[in-house]
Amino acid sequence: MKSITLPLTVLICFVVSCGNHSTPISNSKKEATTPAAQANTAMETNQAGQDTTQWIDNFRTFRDAVYQKNKEKVKQFIDFPIMNGNNNIWYLVYGGVDEKVNSLSDSVKPFTEKDFDQYFESLFPKRFINCLLKIKSEELFKKGEVQTKEIKDGNTTYVLSATFDKSENTLSLNLNSTAPYKTDDGEIDKSEFSEIYLFTVLSNGKLKFVRVEMAG
Repeated sequence: MKSITLPLTVLICFVVSCGNHSTPISNSKKEATTPAAQANTAMETNQAGQDTTQWIDNFRTFRDAVYQKNKEKVKQFIDFPIMNGNNNIWYLVYGGVDEKVNSLSDSVKPFTEKDFDQYFESLFPKRFINCLLKIKSEELFKKGEVQTKEIKDGNTTYVLSATFDKSENTLSLNLNSTAPYKTDDGEIDKSEFSEIYLFTVLSNGKLKFVRVEMAG
C-alpha cells in the first residue's frame, strides 16, 4: 500500500507544480502587451490632437515663405497645375494688362509650376504680403477668424480677413481694397474689390492652395 501511495503523491505534486508555473507565463505575456497597447493609444491620441492644430503652424510657415519669397517652400502648399475656374488666377497675375487679359478664352488655362516661377510676385503682390504679416495667428486659431487694421497705400485702403471654416476644412484670405474715384458727374465715390485666396485643410493639417476668387 505504501509503495502505491508514494508514487501517487509525487505525481500529484508534479501536476500542481506545473499548474503553478503556467500562471506566471500567462501574466507575463499580458504585462508585455499592455505597455505597447497603451503606447499605441497615446500615439493615436497625440496624432489626432496634432491634426486639429497643425493647420495654424502650416499657415505660419506659408506666411513666412511668401514674405521671404521662398518659391520652393511655397510650392509645398500647391499641387500643379492649378485649374482655376474663370481663370481668376490669370486675371490676377496679368494685372489688368489688356493684351494679356484679352488673350484668355472661356476655357480654363492651367497655371503650371513654370508660370508660378514667372508670376510669383504678381500672385503674391506687396499689398497682399503687407497685410498677411499683420494677421494675428493666435487670434485666428482661437476665434477662427481675424481681420487686420486698415493699411493705406496712397489713396487705396487694404484690409485682409482670414477665416478658418472647421466644418468645410477651408481657410480663406480675403484681401479687400477700397479706393475713391470720380464719377461721370464729378462726384467722388468709392470702389471696392476683393482678391480671395482659398486653401483646403487636409486631414493631417496640411494647407493646400486651391484657387483665387475675385469680387467687386
